[in-house]
Amino acid sequence: MVRQYRPEDETPGTPTPTASGPLSHPPAATRRPLLSVTEAAEEAGLSRSVAYSWARSGQLPGVVNLPGRRLRVRAAVLRAWLRGAEDER
Repeated sequence: MVRQYRPEDETPGTPTPTASGPLSHPPAATRRPLLSVTEAAEEAGLSRSVAYSWARSGQLPGVVNLPGRRLRVRAAVLRAWLRGAEDER
């Protein structure tokens, strides 16, 4: 059964539909704790192939192996690593 939208069901911070477009959400990378390797590559400014190579070899920090041979990257670890790289410049 599909419930109908009711304004009283909203909680503060819940995205709401607007007349100008779809639901307003923060970018996916800012609200999810695990990123795909492709998302991590975009955030780090790496090519997708380099990011996958680094993830497999252990050079990319925060890599998590999930069932089905899927790789994910912990967003907080990646961002801390990137901040550290910026500090070294």
